[in-house]
Amino acid sequence: MVLYHAGVQFFSGGYVGVDVFFVISGFLIAGIIAREIQSDRFSLVNFYERRARRILPALFVVIGATLAAGWVIAWPDNYVEIGESALATVFFSSNFYFWQTTDYFATAAEYRPLLHTWSLAVEEQFYIFFPLLLILMAKLPRSRLLASLVAIFVISVTMSVAWTVTAPGAAFYLAPVRAWELLVGVFLALSIFQSWSSSLLRETASIAGLALIFGSVVAFDSTTPFPGLAAMAPCIGTALIIQSGRGGGPPTLVFRILSKKGLVFFGLISYSLYLWHWPILAFSRQWLGTTHLPGAWSLACIITSVILAAISWQFVERPFRSKTTFSREGVFLFSGVGAVVLVCLGVPVLAAGGMPHRFSPPVLDALAGAQDMEEDRRGCMGPRSAGDFCVIGAKDADASAMLLGDSHAAALMSAVSHVLEVRGKSGYLASQRACPPLLGVHRIGSGSSEECVRFIDSTLEFIATNRDALQTVFLVARWPLNARGQRAPGEDGGDVRLALNSGGDDLENAQIVEQGLNALVRRITDMGIHVIILGGVPEIGWEVPNTVALVTQRGGELPRPPTIDDISAQHASADKILRTVSQSNSLVSYVPIAEMLCTPMCQVLDGSKPLYVDDDHLSKYGASEILGPKLDEKFDRKLALVVAK
Repeated sequence: MVLYHAGVQFFSGGYVGVDVFFVISGFLIAGIIAREIQSDRFSLVNFYERRARRILPALFVVIGATLAAGWVIAWPDNYVEIGESALATVFFSSNFYFWQTTDYFATAAEYRPLLHTWSLAVEEQFYIFFPLLLILMAKLPRSRLLASLVAIFVISVTMSVAWTVTAPGAAFYLAPVRAWELLVGVFLALSIFQSWSSSLLRETASIAGLALIFGSVVAFDSTTPFPGLAAMAPCIGTALIIQSGRGGGPPTLVFRILSKKGLVFFGLISYSLYLWHWPILAFSRQWLGTTHLPGAWSLACIITSVILAAISWQFVERPFRSKTTFSREGVFLFSGVGAVVLVCLGVPVLAAGGMPHRFSPPVLDALAGAQDMEEDRRGCMGPRSAGDFCVIGAKDADASAMLLGDSHAAALMSAVSHVLEVRGKSGYLASQRACPPLLGVHRIGSGSSEECVRFIDSTLEFIATNRDALQTVFLVARWPLNARGQRAPGEDGGDVRLALNSGGDDLENAQIVEQGLNALVRRITDMGIHVIILGGVPEIGWEVPNTVALVTQRGGELPRPPTIDDISAQHASADKILRTVSQSNSLVSYVPIAEMLCTPMCQVLDGSKPLYVDDDHLSKYGASEILGPKLDEKFDRKLALVVAK
């Protein structure tokens, strides 16, 4: 997991480490609880004392260190998020917090130092209710207890599979959807499977288990729908390794490997290593202003994490686990006082809006560029009911146009609004994140793919219903990303893979984009409506406002923006598709955008004012003041192209 988070190649599925952790945790904790209940010596107070000793000291130290580091490194908005997540972590509700705040315009995950605490929240929420459940069912026949747990397991798995498609954020972060993973370990602890006496079976199972885990680490990536059925692989793999080590007999090869001193050492410090590694990586990315850490930085982060984890294990974890060093009362007192102190540190961060006085006015001005969006940009995105679309252009005119596309359509709303307003026209904005205007196409591994399909279908129904009023439909998308499947150099995020809803051959992205765009265009032009396809906006590869702020704060020079030649190379496959589609239909026009913003160097600032809110979405200023007038020159009064197609 540490290697995955550090961006080390071949560990693209390292996030399954959390699932391995859930199974092991379920096995260990359930085993302790079951044995104590059977011997009639289980105590909730003792149980929560052990959890407090194990979890809280190192966690509280890391939260405090994160708040301190945030004062030095984090921009105001980032610092507010750190304060909020610190408070949520103290009360083991950070999974809810990150579920609710993970949206398209939220801080990038790689910049959120306490994001990893969501898994601790899931675990602790499970262990609030699980002991109570076992206590209530302790007097029941074993068969009834197991039947109840199996029922919970089936419900949780069903929710995980379904929600991974329909509500991926909830499927990833919420305890009920992850409960089945902990229950895999619980079932092992309750010995519902007989131990294996065959050495061959145990060897085979342990090797298969290790293969399932490492196969997931290598084969999975950001496009893998997760957790869902995919999480079965690492969980079953972990269960096989645990089960193969039980029941006596000679140790398996996997057992002997995992018993090596070096691996045992990492096992001892694993909790502290998990706590420390992510804040170190997140702050390093904030410091450099990029989610892509250079190799030397990644290595330094890994080494630093191991050192801090070893120190934390030796001087924080071990002392608090010792009952001779800290009594029960001392542990509970530390827990209460520690929580109060962290709350007192976190609340002022929120109250002061991230304490912006730490930075000079020019730095704050640059950072303000990241918030330079139309007031309605967020609110206008997503499926809309008939008549509920946001309106752009002239305020008093009847809507005769529509701007349809993904988040780049929302980013260009001011530019298209300018074009419409000059002509006394108005139109609707129909925008859905990560949803290019393609018919019969979905994005593999995207939790919003089904929502995207519904969005396109419902928008087409609206257009058909209003075909008499609508004269023009603008289509906007991040065409290069969808056609190539690869992001701009320097940008964070995985590849994008598209597929046809109807299935069929495994086509390349470019072929799918062409088919989907042709199908959508035909549906619209068959209604007699003119389609104007706007080309892709230059993708800079680095976040403009934050990078400008970094340079303003520390000196130095901005990275070189791409040139029109760079952009032409990135956009080549997409431009070819857009030109081909436009040339095949007299009601379709294609307007390249990149050449308006790159002459030949792509413009990222107007004076000191950023033209982008990040690395690829134009700001309101960039769209309305820079692109809008240039786009206006391309059309006559009726929105027909001034130049030949």
